[in-house]
Amino acid sequence: DMYYTYSEEGQFYFGNFSNGNTYLREGWNGLYNVIGVANTIINDMPAPAASNGVPEADIIQGIAESRCIRGVCYFLLSQYWGDVPIISNGSEMVSSGNFQVPRNTRESVYKFAERDLDYPISRP
Repeated sequence: DMYYTYSEEGQFYFGNFSNGNTYLREGWNGLYNVIGVANTIINDMPAPAASNGVPEADIIQGIAESRCIRGVCYFLLSQYWGDVPIISNGSEMVSSGNFQVPRNTRESVYKFAERDLDYPISRP
């Protein structure tokens, strides 16, 4: 019983989106922001945490939770946009200065997301 006019919000109802849809752009940016934080925890947190006395079990759990969240984000990105870039280490991208990231196929994004989602299960 919902009715929308053909505005940015209404495009979800009709399933026809314009390039400038604010909601889609914010969704894309938001998911990649979460992926960036997860990548920082996965790649950059273990060494400083260990050197500051954080127990190994807590570090492993933090990595597992971050990979699970990153997997969900990539699943959602691929559901909405199909082929999307997989960025697993943003620090390397920034240090190299290469911001032209190619898109990965939907199938490969799903496999990447599946590995991330299975990671917490495979940990002790």
